Amino acid sequence: MSIRIAYVAYYDPRDITKWSGTGYHMHRSMAEAGAHIELIGPLKNQHNPVNIARYLWNTKVRGLNDHPHRDPGFLRHYARQVEKQLRGTDADIIVGPGGLPLCYLETDLPIVVWTDCTFASLLNYYEAFKNMSARSVRDGHRADKALFDRCYRAMFSCQWAADSAINDYGYDPRKCEIVSLGANVPFERNEQQARDLIASRNKDEMQLLFLGVQWIRKGGDFALKVGEELVRRGLPIKMKLVGAAPPEGQPIPEWAEVVGFIKKSTPEGLARIGGLLDTSHFMVLPTLADCTPIVFNEASSAALPVLTTRTGGVPSVVHEGVNGHLFDLDGQPGAWADRIEQLWNDPEGYTRLCMSAWKDYGQRLNWDSVGPRAVEYLERAVADFAAGKP
Repeated sequence: MSIRIAYVAYYDPRDITKWSGTGYHMHRSMAEAGAHIELIGPLKNQHNPVNIARYLWNTKVRGLNDHPHRDPGFLRHYARQVEKQLRGTDADIIVGPGGLPLCYLETDLPIVVWTDCTFASLLNYYEAFKNMSARSVRDGHRADKALFDRCYRAMFSCQWAADSAINDYGYDPRKCEIVSLGANVPFERNEQQARDLIASRNKDEMQLLFLGVQWIRKGGDFALKVGEELVRRGLPIKMKLVGAAPPEGQPIPEWAEVVGFIKKSTPEGLARIGGLLDTSHFMVLPTLADCTPIVFNEASSAALPVLTTRTGGVPSVVHEGVNGHLFDLDGQPGAWADRIEQLWNDPEGYTRLCMSAWKDYGQRLNWDSVGPRAVEYLERAVADFAAGKP
């Protein structure tokens, strides 16, 4: 009999537009690997006047970031809904794509969270987690401590998140498993198609792709500086800026093109994204903060090398010299340009890196590989729980 999973999300887990489609693909990949999935969600928010008043006071009067959805009462409201829907279930195990509905959940079933971060790892890292109200910091830590005290096992999409659970919340490292995420854009290519794709890329003009929805966090200005350095060296480049764009009034270099936001949820949008991945030579994304950027998986599926920063969960997605190259946050544009120029002038080396990226996607960065690995890990967890193992 296949494992029976109660999959708990506060949003509608059937909605592919939520969380960039990751929550949807998580349960679909496990179902396709043979698991029986019982979906629980979406959950109703609690509208507590006291919680709302605290939020308004902290944000409107004090100018602080405040997270009312981490209030203990708010999260217990989630938990009670989950408990009600679990009654009479024949599930073997509970899995949550993120931990908010699980923090205060009371159940006799083993709980597993599958996440790309912890509250501590986000604190003072993402903008929304800077300048936070004291109550949100307190509630956030309290919720994650309660979550990891309840979790029988945990799956993390990156080592950075696992390290935070271990170091910040005392989670047992023996209970941690690193399980990559897959690409949310379905571009599948066989080896010959990948080689043909690489060979078809323009030999006369270097195409650079910046793909991110937040200009500052994704390092848009630095990406332009890399482009400027390449132009200074006399290299023929064109950089497409997809998603985010420089602030209004900032000059756009003639070699850069603002493409704008592209909806992946439409066939036309998918085709445009696919075309950009196919025709680009390098993805240049000097991100300042990221948990597990799925866009790097999608680049690898297109045999497109990624140049990015060594921050957050990025090194768990981009492996140095395998599907791209990593640079320190304080690195200089010249170092990025050096690597790009070297590969541009070494067609054989460039092709090897492209094919390495494509193979890496096939081995670990696609949902067809991720689902079976997750199910296998959960089956072991169910067996250990039944045997009374801690």
